[in-house]
Amino acid sequence: MDVNHKKSQIALPREGTKFRNTYRIDNYGTTVDINAKEFNAKHGIDGIIRIHNDVYETIDDTLTRFTHFNLEFSGHQIGKTYAMPRIVKFGYYRSDADECPPVLSFDNIYIVRCVSVSEHVPFVAIRDDSFRTSMSHIKDVDALKKEMLFRYAISLPNLTKKQILSMGVSITTLRFMRRNEHLVV
Repeated sequence: MDVNHKKSQIALPREGTKFRNTYRIDNYGTTVDINAKEFNAKHGIDGIIRIHNDVYETIDDTLTRFTHFNLEFSGHQIGKTYAMPRIVKFGYYRSDADECPPVLSFDNIYIVRCVSVSEHVPFVAIRDDSFRTSMSHIKDVDALKKEMLFRYAISLPNLTKKQILSMGVSITTLRFMRRNEHLVV
C-alpha cells in the first residue's frame, strides 16, 4: 500500500542543511558526526528510522512486521532497507541556524525492509489494523497522538500541540530482516 493524502499547510523541515547528510553517533561513549551516505553504503542500508531508546524494547520482534508512525511525511520507500538506531539523546530543529541532531546508538538494532508506506494520513483516517504490529504502547489513535506529541514537542519545539496533531502521520510497514549487535562507525 502506497497511499498519499492531502498535505498539511505547515511546512515541516526535519533538519537544516548543516546536518542533512550527517549522523551524530554515540561511539562507545564518544559522540562523533559521520557522513550518512558513506555509513549507509558501508552497511548496505538505504537510510535510517530513528527510534527513541526508552521505547525501543516495546517493538515486538516475534512478529514478521512492524508498523512505524512518523509525523506527516517519512520519505520511506518500498523495497528500501533501513537500520533502526536508538535515539539516546534528543535533538531539535528550530531553524537552519538553531538545530541539534539527536545522538544515535547503532548497538543492538534492527535492520528492516519497507513493505508499504502511507504519507499525510489524518488521524481520523487511520484504520484500527494499523496498530496491530505497532509498538506495544501505541494501540489506538489516542495513544498515537500522545506519542506524536511526546516526540515532536521536543524535536520541533516551535510547533504547538495543535499544529503537530493537524499534520497527521506517515505509516510505514517494515519487515524484520535481522538484528545487529553493533554497526561499526
